[in-house]
Amino acid sequence: MKLIIDTAARTLTTADGASERTQPLYSKEAWEAISLQWVRVGWSLGAYYNFSWFGRPILQLPEDLVRLQEVVYSLQPDVIVETGVYRGGSMMFHASLCQALGKGRVIGIDQRIPPADREAIERHPWLHASRSSKAIPSPPKSWIEWRRSSGRARPCW
Repeated sequence: MKLIIDTAARTLTTADGASERTQPLYSKEAWEAISLQWVRVGWSLGAYYNFSWFGRPILQLPEDLVRLQEVVYSLQPDVIVETGVYRGGSMMFHASLCQALGKGRVIGIDQRIPPADREAIERHPWLHASRSSKAIPSPPKSWIEWRRSSGRARPCW
């Protein structure tokens, strides 16, 4: 697909093979087409490696973080379980949302969490990190089971 942005004419033309469509540049359709390419370029360039949250690297694009906070605010979960912690940035992000909401906890599970990253993560009162690929450690697991039995645990993906 080819995108042609004409700022003077205020149009966006999408060309796909023999098919060509022009629409107003400031339309919902143009926004969606440009946004899709923006995300594709960002991911292909590894732009997500350039961001951090409270000093911890976070493998997310800013647009994704905005959308994630919308979900967390809407659901107001009691617990967020993150598998694949990397260096703890998204755990910090989710924990800061829990802190702002005044509720919730973040549990991170990974096969390997380097000691320096683990220490930084565990300094935060709303976080718990586990070095396990098999199961959540028993205190948070029992907490999750209690929440599930009370009907308050909801998966979100």
